[in-house]
Order: sequence, then C-alpha cells, then structure tokens
Amino acid sequence: MASLASEKNRPAVMALAMENKDIEVVEITENGKRIFIDSDNKKPDCGVVKIWSKKGELLTLPATDAIDCGMADKIYSSRLELLADYNATTAKMVTDESIAKAQELFEKIDKRLAKLNASIDLGLKQFETTHSRSQAMKALQSLIYDSKFALSMKKRFGDDVHINEEEVTDFMNDAQAVYDSIKTSRR
Repeated sequence: MASLASEKNRPAVMALAMENKDIEVVEITENGKRIFIDSDNKKPDCGVVKIWSKKGELLTLPATDAIDCGMADKIYSSRLELLADYNATTAKMVTDESIAKAQELFEKIDKRLAKLNASIDLGLKQFETTHSRSQAMKALQSLIYDSKFALSMKKRFGDDVHINEEEVTDFMNDAQAVYDSIKTSRR
C-alpha cells in the first residue's frame, strides 16, 4: 500500500497506518511544508501540528480528511459525476453485488440467532416444567440441536456470530449428559 501511495504522490505513512495499527501518524511542518511521518521518526525539536492516528488503532479517514491530507483528490456525489470528470460517461458500469449479499446473509444470521436464543429459552422452560420423561427428552434434543447449529454458525462465520463458543459447548455437553442419563434410567 505504501509503494502504491508513493507512486500516486500520496503520503505513504498514511497508507501504512491503514493496515498497521502500530504506526502513529503525526503531521509536522518543515520549512513551511506539511509532512506526515511515523511518530517514531519525529525529531525532538519538531512541533506536531496534528496526530492523524494513534498506536493501537488503524487509520480511517472521513472523505474530507482524506482530501485534507492528500490521500484523495475530490469527493464525488455519484458515479456519474466521477465518470464525467474522467470523460467516461459512456463507460459500462459493473456493480458488485457481493457486499449487498453479505449484508443480507448477516442479517439472516442475526435473525436466526435471535430465533435460536428464543428456542433455547423455550426448550429450557419446557424441560424445567415437564413431568414427562418423553417431553424432557424431546426438550433436551431440541436444546442439543440448537446448540450444534449455533456452533456450526460460529465455525462458519467466526466473530460475526456473537456467541461464546466455550459456553455453548459446555451447555450442549451438559444437555447431552442429562439426555443420556434420562435415556438410560428406568422409570
């Protein structure tokens, strides 16, 4: 990213800070010229004009700041405005639907997790209030199934699925143990 930024006469350290959270970008002035540097390279006698990113955080820039620091040239209000600026109004636009599809998928995951939590709550209530062996086993089977499903979603989608994998695994194992105990016990 840094070499691409340098090729385009953009501050390379800004590009580095967008991918490395250990870089703190500061703006200094030297001979009346704005310079962006890693704070580790700042000389003691240099005054800091602005801190653009702090260590431990990736640099993100709102559009106006990107223009201010030289990482961007202009803000466009539409694709057509951009194409007009480059005399390419007849260019064919190809849209990538993958972001929209990913957003839709994660909304479905959130809804499914909400239903899953409700199902687990219902299963627990059914188990706690049942007096029938078969109903207790059915409630436990449902809880085990829901736990396995939650763990499979966590495995597939990682941190986007907000569950504690260890707690769900422990819960599932406990439910399985109770189920096995009821199954093997005699009335």
